[in-house]
Amino acid sequence: MGTKELPDSASQRRNWQNIFNALVQMLRSQQSNLETMAGDRKVFKDHVRVQEEKWISAFHLLGDQIRLMKVDLELKEMEGSVEAAKLGWALSMKQQEAYIAKLKLEYSDSELEGFKAWFDLHSNKNTTLKQQCDKLASEKSFAWHQYDLMENDYKTKLNSKNSELEQANAKIQTLLASMEQLQSSSNGKDDKIGILISKVAKMEADSNKFKEEISKLSKELETLRNSTSTSSTPVLNRCTTRTRGKSSVNVTVKKDSSAAQRPHPSKDTKKGSGSTKRNADDVITITETPKLFSSRFKVPKLKNVSSPGVR
Repeated sequence: MGTKELPDSASQRRNWQNIFNALVQMLRSQQSNLETMAGDRKVFKDHVRVQEEKWISAFHLLGDQIRLMKVDLELKEMEGSVEAAKLGWALSMKQQEAYIAKLKLEYSDSELEGFKAWFDLHSNKNTTLKQQCDKLASEKSFAWHQYDLMENDYKTKLNSKNSELEQANAKIQTLLASMEQLQSSSNGKDDKIGILISKVAKMEADSNKFKEEISKLSKELETLRNSTSTSSTPVLNRCTTRTRGKSSVNVTVKKDSSAAQRPHPSKDTKKGSGSTKRNADDVITITETPKLFSSRFKVPKLKNVSSPGVR
């Protein structure tokens, strides 16, 4: 009896050892997969960082070109306004000269009277022209003063706008960088958490299945023990339970005779044989099924592989 139970227990141990080795191999393969994924993630992050630096440098270059073009355009507009003012002033002077020449032609009929009239008119016009020239000079100085004030005001406004634009661009760049970094880190963490949660759920489901099968086996063993204790001649039963198609547990209960059975005289006479049946008291020994997952079983923590640049 003892020699038959030892192979069963050894086969059970081998089966459970094979299951445990398969689980360890699965965890090691998952660990290697996580490490390769972390390396790929680091390479992708470096590539994204280099591309982002290129985009930022191109953005700075375009911004500088736009600012230079704006300054050139404003200077050209100012030069055009100055040239227009000069042309207007020259045109007004030419109009005055044409008006004077017209007056000369109108009052050239008589030489003396005309000369006197022209002299008087010229003197009067001279005074008026002087007054107009003085007035125009004062207006010109006032206009140039206002132009200088406007130019200084525009320069200060332009400098302030340029500084505000640079500050806004710097803030936008920092916000974009932080948003992209947060987005990439959150996506990576969400993917890792989802994978780990699915693996933990799968392992918990497997552990629950193992627990249910072990509880069924324990109940069947208890019923077999109760039946062997109550009945003196239990029937030979063979219980085979397969665990997910990988391992099997065989429980065999042999026939037990409470007392030495004597040969029945009628059967002996009919068969014509003087053999007697064997008297045996076989002891039923049922090895306790090893428990792979207990109530204190915890899922092993996987090594958190993180790149040095990500916090």
